[in-house]
Amino acid sequence: MNLKLFAKNNKVLVDDTEASVNVKSLDERIAAKGGGNSKTPSVSGSEGSTTPIDIENLSGRPSDSRRVRVRSLGQRSSDAASTDRMKRNTDSMLEDAVISGYLKTRLEARWQQVTKKSLVGNSQLSNFILDEIKSGKSLEAVSAVKETDEKKSRASQLAVKAAMEGYFSNLDESSLASTKALFMDNLQRVDMKAEEVICRQNEPGDKLFVLEEGQVDFIVNGKVAGSAKDGAVFGELSLVYGVNRQCDVKCTTNCIIWTLDALAFRRIQAIVAKDNLRTSKSKIMTKFGKEASTLSEVQEVSVKKIKNEITFNELTLLNVVGQGTFGAVHIVSRKSDPNFSYALKKMSKASIVERENESRVVIERNALMVVKGCPFIISLMGTYQDKDCIYFLTECVQGGNLISYMIDKDILTHSESMFYCYNIAMALIHTHNKGYVHRDIKPENCLIDKNGYVKLCDYGMAKRLPCTVVLPNGGTEVVRLAYTMCGTPEFMAPEFVLSTGYDHGVDFWALGCILVEMYSGRGPFDFDGDLKKTFKAVCLVGMGRKALDLPKQLKKKGMESAGDFARKLLTGNNTRLGTESPNDVIEHPYFNQLDKAEINNLTFQAPYIPKVSGAKDASNFKQDGEAPKEDPIEPYSGANDWCEGF
Repeated sequence: MNLKLFAKNNKVLVDDTEASVNVKSLDERIAAKGGGNSKTPSVSGSEGSTTPIDIENLSGRPSDSRRVRVRSLGQRSSDAASTDRMKRNTDSMLEDAVISGYLKTRLEARWQQVTKKSLVGNSQLSNFILDEIKSGKSLEAVSAVKETDEKKSRASQLAVKAAMEGYFSNLDESSLASTKALFMDNLQRVDMKAEEVICRQNEPGDKLFVLEEGQVDFIVNGKVAGSAKDGAVFGELSLVYGVNRQCDVKCTTNCIIWTLDALAFRRIQAIVAKDNLRTSKSKIMTKFGKEASTLSEVQEVSVKKIKNEITFNELTLLNVVGQGTFGAVHIVSRKSDPNFSYALKKMSKASIVERENESRVVIERNALMVVKGCPFIISLMGTYQDKDCIYFLTECVQGGNLISYMIDKDILTHSESMFYCYNIAMALIHTHNKGYVHRDIKPENCLIDKNGYVKLCDYGMAKRLPCTVVLPNGGTEVVRLAYTMCGTPEFMAPEFVLSTGYDHGVDFWALGCILVEMYSGRGPFDFDGDLKKTFKAVCLVGMGRKALDLPKQLKKKGMESAGDFARKLLTGNNTRLGTESPNDVIEHPYFNQLDKAEINNLTFQAPYIPKVSGAKDASNFKQDGEAPKEDPIEPYSGANDWCEGF
């Protein structure tokens, strides 16, 4: 532990922390053990108060002279000096105990952060204190810890950048220096232990936080949405806009945190604004507004290397399943086991970079890694890359996709619709519980395996929600809504179209669209490609200005539960089924006739079993009776930093 302790000019410095000692020298004080005429030394705490401390007993154990004085407490004496000495030493013992608790937390945090040997500087320091430090024993009453100017200056700089620079467009160097000085005067240091909660979700935001040491998790509704380490700033949006906390913030290690309360922040804002208004009347927020679009999502740029159990050289190409925007999907097998097949999605690096979809490929990979393990979601087995391509190896689902079956049948039966809707709902609940929104739910992205069960695929549009983002000004915040318009128009929720911000509820809206299409053969918002009519109808239903027009198949006698299920999915986000709890969807009476336990265990007899003749069979993916062909791959000569870890 790099703990520096030395004395200079009647002051004790512990780990660069200065504490005034009201005596001529430490050696004189220690030499005068038990002296009744010597003054009780004191240490100035971080709040400027003076706290008595027994310098001769820095280890926290009673010294011989103190034990003698304690034993004498029961003997009354007429000597006034003796009574004063008794009172003084009793107070010192009590206050030492308070100080020791504070120091213990501080020293434990530092011990965990540093593993090097103790470094001790000695300037007029008694051998007694020096020996105590070198021995590695607990120093529980050395001094009240006071922050150093260097650390406070760094914290102030981070806080100014996060809370001020983004909101005042023309802060010059002089203004920034003055603002930083104001922050330094008002920042308070707090030590917290692992598992302690810094702030709670939905509480009023009354503090800004700068994390000097340690790590914290951001938790939304009991789920970890992200994390932050040394140097992170969070909570400033609550001060700036007065909104409640968006998440719990919990220490995962011992932490050292700087805080700035709302009153101090408002005072600083007022001072800076008054000086800033002369040149900023029309430019306040301009800089922040321009930079807000450059948010960096922590989870979407992180890449972990998958440990592939199957090497790329083991794979043999068998058949082409389909051709997509970036490349083809092949059926492959291992050379050691030719009777068991996998699917290999091959994507051209040149096409990905040309369309600026590098992040989407990384997101799909990350999402598939996280949601792996659900029987209703396609499983990712590994990822690979070569000079020109990226590869995803997944389980092979040979039964075709749901849209092909719906087209062949035109209208599905009630039992078929229930079964497939339940499969999709279970996949969505698992995806949401893992912290992702799919954002492109449609029959084309639902594959049917050889046993007739649905496998949700294509997570290229997936997004982590809630997530942590690093703001342009350096602050870290938790975002609970997304605003990007994406997906297939006929399945888009009104939140997409109205740009009001959306969450997991958009996936359940899309499930409602699939439900209606299964029963009627046509989507509820399908107007033969007229997007103006589609979006108008979606918005009217979503805003509650028009009731959902159910098809006649859902108005028949005995279909009340199906009609009610459709209406509760295709409504505004505030009242949509699944918004409060995803499990509400599968608990709806619509699914009462299903044996959910058997379906979850994959022992339920599916209403349709596709014909699959063997490991190479790709017949269920033929379009217009023709087998798909692979397009040639364009050579790639660009950078590969975006696909590290594949």
